[in-house]
Amino acid sequence: MKDYNSMLEDILETKDFSAEEKNLLLRMLYKIEERYDDYAKVKILVKEKEEFILSLLDIIKKECNNVEGNSESEVLKYLASLDTKGFKGEEYLVAILKEGECLNKEEIIRVFTGWSWLFEDEELQNTEYNLIYQTLQFILGCKVLENWKNSLHLDYVKEMRKTLTNIYGLDLGNRVYISLSNLIIKINSKYKTDDYQKALNEYLKNFFTCFNTQIGKVQTKKGIIKLIYLFRYYLILLNKFNVKDIEKHVENVGYTLIKKGIKEKALNIIHEDLKINYLITSKIFKTRYNRVRKY
Repeated sequence: MKDYNSMLEDILETKDFSAEEKNLLLRMLYKIEERYDDYAKVKILVKEKEEFILSLLDIIKKECNNVEGNSESEVLKYLASLDTKGFKGEEYLVAILKEGECLNKEEIIRVFTGWSWLFEDEELQNTEYNLIYQTLQFILGCKVLENWKNSLHLDYVKEMRKTLTNIYGLDLGNRVYISLSNLIIKINSKYKTDDYQKALNEYLKNFFTCFNTQIGKVQTKKGIIKLIYLFRYYLILLNKFNVKDIEKHVENVGYTLIKKGIKEKALNIIHEDLKINYLITSKIFKTRYNRVRKY
């Protein structure tokens, strides 16, 4: 087992940081180490703990010449910002992805409680950027965003459209791409209007369709349980938004999970800690459950 604390201390000996700044970095690392195993279990789309921490230490060693931020999470977000030189492409999308990458790395300290998430106090713009980044992580796959982040030349917008159609087919792939582009335009408009809400609803409708598609591809019970935890994460994130037909989307995902053999007790994970009753244990759920059992 690697002693990350000693590794960080060795790096800090080469840096001209104040004692307070060094202690802030050490406290940041301690919180990450302490929480990461639980974080990975409920977030699912994460790097291995060793990869995440070693990457962070590498940033501190090679890129960090000063420490910005007054808290562990602010410092972690600053370090993440030093690692977003790629993301070439359309200006608004790139800005969202860069901010989303930083928010994604920072959330283990900023909003993770040890088992659930606290997105309620987030600024709306941060939540919007985070929503797009997190949903794209699932739709495209973490590896695509990682390659995009590290690419200094390739315009991954074209690659993104190709990946979408390869995974989801021409129709759904194009619908995701178009609805995403439209939502980004509305987010960056000066005033939020009904058109913004329509764009958000359309993008999320396509996202849930993609989620259902991916459930159908999973062959193991362990893989399905991971998707349940991941789905719960998205629903908690969406609590900040007024999403049209959210109960219908959740019901459809629940129905797909039932067809894969998941029982009601496992699905309770989805609505645990949520403020909205998502019908998972409602009469509709039970009716569909009974219907599926007949096949």
